[in-house]
Amino acid sequence: MAKCVECETNFEIEDARKEYNAEFNGDPDFYDDRFGDGEFCGNCAAAETSGLIAQGEVDHMD
Repeated sequence: MAKCVECETNFEIEDARKEYNAEFNGDPDFYDDRFGDGEFCGNCAAAETSGLIAQGEVDHMD
């Protein structure tokens, strides 16, 4: 069992993969590509990615 560095919740990495991929309709390896070290639970990984996406959209509006 892993512990999320963001929210400190204990989680199973397989559950985090499913949760993250469901959020982004990604392929099964997308969580591993971004968070393969298992530091983030699915919710926090999705929030991190959403923030990066939003930042990218802001940067492109200028």
